[in-house]
Order: sequence, then structure tokens, then C-alpha cells
Amino acid sequence: MNKMDGWLPVHFGAVDYIWIIGITFGAYLVVMVLDYFRIRRVPMDEALKNVE
Repeated sequence: MNKMDGWLPVHFGAVDYIWIIGITFGAYLVVMVLDYFRIRRVPMDEALKNVE
């Protein structure tokens, strides 16, 4: 057990990096759109009254 490294070698190609960046950007856009619509539902006068 002492001679085991504890990690596995991982090799990514160029296409894999493009997929990773695309999925990350896509997830960011989904969260951004959901937050945008959630924030638009808050009335402006209520948001300005509750400034802490």
C-alpha cells in the first residue's frame, strides 16, 4: 500500500478541453438566465425599501 501513488493518470485531448469549456460556459448561461428572471420578479419599490 505504501508504494501506490493514489492518483490515476488522465490525458485530455484538444476536443475534450473544448467540451469542458463549452459545458462550463453553457451552465453559466443557464444560471445567469434563471437568476435574471428571478430578480426581475422582485418589485423595485420593495427592493429599495429593504436596503440594509
